[in-house]
Amino acid sequence: MAEWISAGRTESIVEEKPKIITYNYLEIAIFLVDGKYFALRNFCPHRGGPIAEGIISGNLVTCPYHDWTFEISTGECTMNPAARVERFPTRIVGEEIEVQV
Repeated sequence: MAEWISAGRTESIVEEKPKIITYNYLEIAIFLVDGKYFALRNFCPHRGGPIAEGIISGNLVTCPYHDWTFEISTGECTMNPAARVERFPTRIVGEEIEVQV
């Protein structure tokens, strides 16, 4: 059953510097892009790299291990349509960001 968990206050996340939260051993990276919050599993499907440590350019993040690039808003890989990073819904409640896991 899905539940909403707190990812912290909105002010704790800035563009180009994702915040990592952990839920039951699952690392989730929270991104801010053009005023919207997105949550992706902090795990590249190619080689398991921590995508939150990659280079961010607009709506794209590049895995630091092997340069695979993913759309932050969808989790889709720009190089391999069969690969994608798991994405989680987000919402704002007051000043808090919540992620549905």
